[in-house]
Amino acid sequence: ADQLAADGFTVIRYSKSQGSRILGYASLKPKEKEQLDSRLNALGLLKLIRQESQGPDEIRTFLRGMARLLQAPSDGSPIACVIDYTEHIAPAVQNAAAASEEQTFAAETIHALANAPALRKSGNLLVCLLRDGQQNSLLNDLYRVLLPYPSEEDAKEFTRLLLNRADTYGSLDPSLSLDDLARLTRGLRLRDVEGMLRDS
Repeated sequence: ADQLAADGFTVIRYSKSQGSRILGYASLKPKEKEQLDSRLNALGLLKLIRQESQGPDEIRTFLRGMARLLQAPSDGSPIACVIDYTEHIAPAVQNAAAASEEQTFAAETIHALANAPALRKSGNLLVCLLRDGQQNSLLNDLYRVLLPYPSEEDAKEFTRLLLNRADTYGSLDPSLSLDDLARLTRGLRLRDVEGMLRDS
């Protein structure tokens, strides 16, 4: 998400438990905020941003609005929608009858959006983060990138990337090398390493 924002995307993150939020919204210029707010308001999304508790009606409103937003051509700043824990809104079920109405709606909407030619042409992105095998079968044909636990080299490169952002992340003690930190954090998720550097 941070890299997408650095690449010029307006990143909207969503999870069932935390609702939706715009990455780096506070640092946008007033005119950018006004333009973004206007676009989101026109689609009924603005009132849902940062609303933590979202029931079935809000989830439907969010997905409908996001589908329309992502299929519209990006006017300057493309949109990236990152859905965390997608399996929570579109879980694996034995058959269609076992899914709740809102789960079926979510799975069908994400499936249709991910396969929409308008999304490909728009320059916008839909990213669904989920644990493999726990998602609704309608999501099986999305373009997949498997992310295993990071290797020592992955952790080292990730840490190097974060250390270059001194405005957000701490630095290493001079007695601790990048190689040492990568070795010491083996088995941790990159999220955990990022959290330690952010806290420092």
